[in-house]
Amino acid sequence: MKKTIFAFTMFAALLVAGCKKPVYTYIHNDVTITSITVTNMGAPDVPDFPGKPLFASVAGQINQETGEILFPIPRAEADKFDLHRMKAYASIRLDAKFDPPLTGIHDFSEDFPIRVYSLQTGDYKDYVLKVFFSRY
Repeated sequence: MKKTIFAFTMFAALLVAGCKKPVYTYIHNDVTITSITVTNMGAPDVPDFPGKPLFASVAGQINQETGEILFPIPRAEADKFDLHRMKAYASIRLDAKFDPPLTGIHDFSEDFPIRVYSLQTGDYKDYVLKVFFSRY
């Protein structure tokens, strides 16, 4: 009888001591772009800088509702940009990814569609990058 009570007491003690509270992990499902910049990777035809890369950048104006990201380049700085050879740098949340990736040099002379998706939930949001020369 004493052994049965002792075994039951030990089982109850191990059951209470062995239970851990569950660890709640945060689900990352935010697929918005918080900031984005395009940078010129060189304009070889600029007469002041023959053969040397000329770096200039423009910050994007993000419209989260429509998914359009506009990069207006002032006409006064048009000779510093080559829309066929640009890189994009963007800030997104943890566990989000671009498709296609923004690594490398891209041609932004036409609209550039990208998708940001969450690796944990599969949620996604589509964006269109539009780099253009403004009137002013």
